[in-house]
Amino acid sequence: PMFAPGGRHLVYSIGGAVNGAYGGNIGLARVALDSHRIELLYPVSRDYNLYHLIDPKGFVSGRLLAVRQRPATPGYYLADEYDCELLEIGPPPTVVYSWGRRKLSGRTGLAFAQGADGKVLVYHTAWRAVGEEATGPAASATDQSAGLPSPNGVLVAVGSESRVTVRELQSGVVRREWNFGGPVQHIAWSPDSRRLAVIVTNYRDREEEIFDFDELLVLEP
Repeated sequence: PMFAPGGRHLVYSIGGAVNGAYGGNIGLARVALDSHRIELLYPVSRDYNLYHLIDPKGFVSGRLLAVRQRPATPGYYLADEYDCELLEIGPPPTVVYSWGRRKLSGRTGLAFAQGADGKVLVYHTAWRAVGEEATGPAASATDQSAGLPSPNGVLVAVGSESRVTVRELQSGVVRREWNFGGPVQHIAWSPDSRRLAVIVTNYRDREEEIFDFDELLVLEP
C-alpha cells in the first residue's frame, strides 16, 4: 500500500491468482483512514477470460498512475500478447501513454516516474517525458533495465550484475559507477535523493555459488 497525497487515504493493489497459477496485481482500491470506507479505483477486469495486470502504481504530481497490461489475445494462464498502457486512474481510467502491443516475453521495462519539472516520464528504450522524444541514449542490448529513478526525478540508478550506474535521468549522462565483488540484489534511494542504499551478495565460492554474506552499502552519487 501507499499513502495518497494528503495522507488521508491508503492506495493498495488487489492481488489474485490468474487461472489459479500466476499471482499478480489485478486491480486497485483505496481506503479512507478516518472512515475505513473502501473505494474501488480499478475493478478486477478481464479480456479473453484473462485478468488485466495492474502494476506498478505511483503518484506523479498528485495524479495516481498505474501500468495496465491488457490481454490482447487468448491464452491459458497468460495471454500470448498484451496491450501495455500507462493509465491515470480516475475513475474512469484514462490512457496517458502506450507502449503498444507486446508479446508475453517482451513485457519488460514498463516504468514511469516523476521528472524534476513534475512531468510524467516513461521508459521506452530510454526515459522521456510523455509527448516528447527521448533525449538520452537508447538502452543497449546488455542494459535493458529502466532502473530506479530518484525521488526528485533528476537521476536514475541502474543495477546490472555486479555494477550500479547512476545517470542523469533525461540526458543519460553517467554521474557515478561502482563495481562490486558480487551481484546487486536491491537498490533504494533516500527520500532526499542524496544517497543510495545497495545490497550486494558476496559468495565464498562464486563458481559453485556458495553463499557467504549480504552487504549493505550506502553510496553518495
